[in-house]
Amino acid sequence: MIGNIKALNDILKTLSNSAKPIKSETVTLALATVYQLTVPSQATSVRIVIDADDAIKCHDATKMARYWTSGATPTATTGFIMSNLDEIYIDGKEQMAAFKIIESDLTATGTEVISLNIQFYQE
Repeated sequence: MIGNIKALNDILKTLSNSAKPIKSETVTLALATVYQLTVPSQATSVRIVIDADDAIKCHDATKMARYWTSGATPTATTGFIMSNLDEIYIDGKEQMAAFKIIESDLTATGTEVISLNIQFYQE
């Protein structure tokens, strides 16, 4: 199945057995701005970890960002929820290209720093 989001055990197995890291980046989510991945042409999968440098300032550290892998645009109230230090693994070019994420703390003041640590892999 193209674009399958795998369980953590599958992630670790894939990364340790066959996937070669090809690009790393850290991006900061801007308040009310949708971010979309720029996928390297040779990438076959990606690992994304959300990291709030100052989670204590976030109103609700359990709902820091929302994302979709369908190409739909997430909002502060729609999409799958990511909390501090959550990670997702996306397998497949179509789903990586369709990934969109937005900061979802409805009371954010703009002083919070919510980053995505991103690692692309090639199998």
